[in-house]
Amino acid sequence: MPEPGKTFKYCPSCGEQVFTFPVVRGNEVAIHCSSCGLSLELEAEYRLQTLPCVAIADDDKFFRTLLTDLLLTRHLTQEVLPAASGAELLTRLTERLVTGKEVGLVILDLLMPDLDGGVAARALRALERGLHRPRPLPIIYLSGVRCDEGVRRLVARTQPALYLNKAADSTPDRLYQRIEKMVAYLLWQAHAEQAGRAMRILAVERS
Repeated sequence: MPEPGKTFKYCPSCGEQVFTFPVVRGNEVAIHCSSCGLSLELEAEYRLQTLPCVAIADDDKFFRTLLTDLLLTRHLTQEVLPAASGAELLTRLTERLVTGKEVGLVILDLLMPDLDGGVAARALRALERGLHRPRPLPIIYLSGVRCDEGVRRLVARTQPALYLNKAADSTPDRLYQRIEKMVAYLLWQAHAEQAGRAMRILAVERS
């Protein structure tokens, strides 16, 4: 039973019904998941377009193939860059980025041999700074466990990023719907931040 005064709502990140909490921004109130912190409303405000390329790192070949097929057949991306480890993903991403080829999204399994998702993500952010990229690539972290404090800290340190529990609500259709919502939120987030930066620059120029 929900606790008194708390709202219960489905979270696409956690893949289950969760308690929520309100966040007030100006005159608006956004509802967030109490487990992972995801906004449960704003992801619907951004219209998805086909991404140029999605890079995937997961040591589970079956899941990697399933996810690749889902993203391509549902036209979320034109191309998938698959890798079996974080190290392989970094190598393939480096080769792509230094030649000017775009990537729209990175999907990283957290638990992998050789180089796990958290270490790979921090290395990617360092690579982006070295290449002087204007915006960091959006990341979706995957794992088969519930979001905890360690995952929340990693997501916060490597923004724009979100977390998805791939063991919950994970039939192919449901998994794709959850990923689609989270990609929409990430792109909305990036769009809002870019608009905010533009407004701050304009305010400085006018002052």
